[in-house]
Amino acid sequence: MKPIKILVVEDNVTISSLLTDIFKREGWEVLTAMDGPDGVEKAQREMPDAVILDVMIPKMDGFEVCRTLHSDAKTSHIKIVMLTALNRKIDIEAAKAAGAADYVIKPFDTRKLIKKIQQLVRP
Repeated sequence: MKPIKILVVEDNVTISSLLTDIFKREGWEVLTAMDGPDGVEKAQREMPDAVILDVMIPKMDGFEVCRTLHSDAKTSHIKIVMLTALNRKIDIEAAKAAGAADYVIKPFDTRKLIKKIQQLVRP
């Protein structure tokens, strides 16, 4: 079975590095992007199995990135997990409306996040 390919779209270098290390230890291929437009471009070019997407990122927020990927026939199948400090019900509903498959609030449990991704990518 080929390894999971995951794109982390996160502007916080510490969190991006932490997620990269965690996912690489799982044997996954990890790509990173620091802002919305870069995340969209890399998702369209690399076709990851899943995207871990922060909401508060530069140039294009995570909701818009999610809507863009979800509305494009080429990328609409990619599972998107919003990973953010925003924990209001309105934000969770906005993520679901944009096409997110799941919503994880920071701080997060590493094992639970890995399990969620595995379940989304390989049900």
